[in-house]
Amino acid sequence: MTVQETIHEMAVRARAASAGLAKMTTEEKNAALLAVADALEGARGAICGANAADVSRAKETGIVRFERLGRDRKQVSVYPVETAAEAQ
Repeated sequence: MTVQETIHEMAVRARAASAGLAKMTTEEKNAALLAVADALEGARGAICGANAADVSRAKETGIVRFERLGRDRKQVSVYPVETAAEAQ
């Protein structure tokens, strides 16, 4: 799948999701956000570990375009994951 196809698929899915969200009550939306926060907290180690692996792999393979992003992503830690989970 190309990048354009992936982006298109994501846009189609986002549009479909927005239609479903429009039908939800505030309480249902809040419950969904809390579930996402719980999932983020539960996956904190996996998220940080996957980020570290991505940055390491980019360094090892010498992906130049990733270097700037890699420097920025090195800063990803438990704190931003917790912040995202708390931003309900």
